[in-house]
Amino acid sequence: MRFISKLSSCVIALVSTAFCLPVGAAPIIAGSYYEDTVTAGCGNTTGCTTWWSQLPASQLLNVKRVNCRLGGMSQTPITYKFFVAPAPGVQSIGRNFFFRVGEVASSGGSIYGAINDELNVLVGAGRAPAIEIDFAVASNVSINCTLIGELQNSQ
Repeated sequence: MRFISKLSSCVIALVSTAFCLPVGAAPIIAGSYYEDTVTAGCGNTTGCTTWWSQLPASQLLNVKRVNCRLGGMSQTPITYKFFVAPAPGVQSIGRNFFFRVGEVASSGGSIYGAINDELNVLVGAGRAPAIEIDFAVASNVSINCTLIGELQNSQ
């Protein structure tokens, strides 16, 4: 009886935890086509960074387009940086590409923006592409970004 009680407690804890953890969708890969979407939110910061999935160790990614929706900002972003990291959660390996944020509009006291840029950046095998939204003055921001590119075998 004691075993069943402990087992049911573990199952309840496991199920509760699974629904509390953030879950990201896996990248879409069809032949050489690659598409990955990330969502993040940052509070009161001058730079909000999020990473796409780490690439397979055997493939390079030629990034063709980055498309983002930025929302809930109290300040207008000044730039965004697309960069290459050795892994998600790690800073740039020094390959940084800076762009201006496109359309910006305000509604209900918040500022919203869009990014829709063509890139031609090769991301190395096993690396993680990332994006950072930069502000001159601290701001909140929610980010939803899609990266589109072509996979290549690394030889």
